[in-house]
This record gives sequence, C-alpha cells and structure tokens, in this order.
Amino acid sequence: SQRDAHLIMSELIKTIPAQSYYTALPQLISRVVHPHPDTAGIVKAILKRVLAKFPEQAMWGLAWLKHSQNEVRADIGADIFKGAQKQLQKTENTKMLNLLVACHGLFKFIIDLAKYIPKNQNSKHLTVRPWKGDAPLSHFVPPVQAALSLSSSTKASSASGRTSEVFPAFVPRMRTFCQYVPVMSSK
Repeated sequence: SQRDAHLIMSELIKTIPAQSYYTALPQLISRVVHPHPDTAGIVKAILKRVLAKFPEQAMWGLAWLKHSQNEVRADIGADIFKGAQKQLQKTENTKMLNLLVACHGLFKFIIDLAKYIPKNQNSKHLTVRPWKGDAPLSHFVPPVQAALSLSSSTKASSASGRTSEVFPAFVPRMRTFCQYVPVMSSK
C-alpha cells in the first residue's frame, strides 16, 4: 500500500547514500508538488539532505525551484534551502552554510542579468557590473558538467560519501563575469 511505501522510504532516506539521490535530482525536483502530501514530504526531505550534503553542486539544480515564478514551487524551494541551512548549522559546516546563504545573491544577480533589456535596442553589447556578494565568486563551482557530475572513480561508491570522494578532485571555480556581454536580438 501507499502507506507502507511511505514508511519504507522514510527509513531509506537516511540509509541510501546521498549521491544516489543526487543522480536523480531533476526527477526529484519535478515531484516536489506531488499530489500525495506524504510523497511530497519525502521528496522534500531527500532534497534537503542532498543540498546539505553537496551544497556546491546541488544548489544549481535547486536554484530554479527557489526562484520559480510559481509561488508554491518557490515556497517549497525556499523551505528546502532553509532546511539544508539548518542541517549545515547543526553540523557546524559554516563554510557551506555561508555559501548557501550567499548563493541567493548570486542567483538574483544572474536572473537580473538575464532579464535586463538594453535601453538602446540596437546595442551590440552591454556592460556588466562586477558581482559583489557575501562570498567570493571563487567559492562557487560553476554550473558546468565537469563540476556537477559524479566522479567515475571507485572511491565514488564508498560508503562515506564525502564530497571529496564523490565529485572529481579538481573542479573549476568561478572567477569573474565578462565585463562586456554580446547582445543577441531575437524575434
């Protein structure tokens, strides 16, 4: 029955390695508004756990949820971020906690940049102001496949699931945004 499945999943949330859930992040995000409240609660709990375990990587997949135009999804996204922040606070992982807090400013900067409409419609480029946030840009892993993909090494299957074992040892870091961005017109 559905109730039995929920009870089993409630226990498995704690025992299945977080990287296993990380690989299903898009599918889990798509189910946060599941019509059955217990299922939606389990999905939210999984997403909080994954975000707290791998904040540098999981924040990108969850960013669109937090900044959704749909108010219900945006509220769920905010709740997931708050829950992950509480978990990081409990474990005294202040570096990752600060990163999750700072990512909100970075997301807003990127969204505002994407929404920007140049005053001169014939402009070939726009000038981007430097991003100044609560954490240096170099603390962020860029949302590129090389940085967000699980490591293929045998260490990735270890039971500890430490971030250093699950993701490649070297991942790129963000440095700055280009000061001049070409403007592409669309119809």
